[in-house]
Amino acid sequence: MRLKDKVYLYIEELISNGKLKSGDPIVETVFAERLHVSRTPVREALKDLENDGFVISYPGKGTFVRQITTKDIENIYDVRSSLEVLALEKSFDSLDEYILLNLKEKYINLEKNFSWEIARKLDEDFHNYFINKANNETLSEILIKLNKQVSVYRTIASKDPNRSEKTINEHMKIIEAISRKDKDLAIEALKIHLDSVKKSAIEASLM
Repeated sequence: MRLKDKVYLYIEELISNGKLKSGDPIVETVFAERLHVSRTPVREALKDLENDGFVISYPGKGTFVRQITTKDIENIYDVRSSLEVLALEKSFDSLDEYILLNLKEKYINLEKNFSWEIARKLDEDFHNYFINKANNETLSEILIKLNKQVSVYRTIASKDPNRSEKTINEHMKIIEAISRKDKDLAIEALKIHLDSVKKSAIEASLM
């Protein structure tokens, strides 16, 4: 892995888990020293992070974690919902019952011993599974880039005290509908889930 990619992943994780918050400055020299690299890979990583919507640079002022507005959340989830529904429609008939059962068991275990770190990973695994099974490279590429930004909104939404219970129940309903081969119900459950996360993120962003 290239140095700039390692720096990218390190900073992305800090933003995604909320350790770096909206508006926080990102100083090249600080991260270069922390990661024992020169400023060049840090600078390159910050350019990629800006392209992916994580940070914003101002000439003469520096680079900062991008401020998130309610409109940003609405826009990204509206687009995500439309594209993920398309991915589910295209992948529906090829989804594997064994993998679905395995995902269901993981959500049952999550309910018994909840962790946001595990929940976020499981959420990514579940959504990426049917996105990849859609067998549409263009759709996958767009959603992969989009879902990088979604990781920040997931962290915001997790501030909702009821979000942990909601995320388990919502995913279980989607999985159960797919297992029953009920495409319409699965799509409706997916829409409800994504709208629920959007509302939780918007409410949390206003706190």
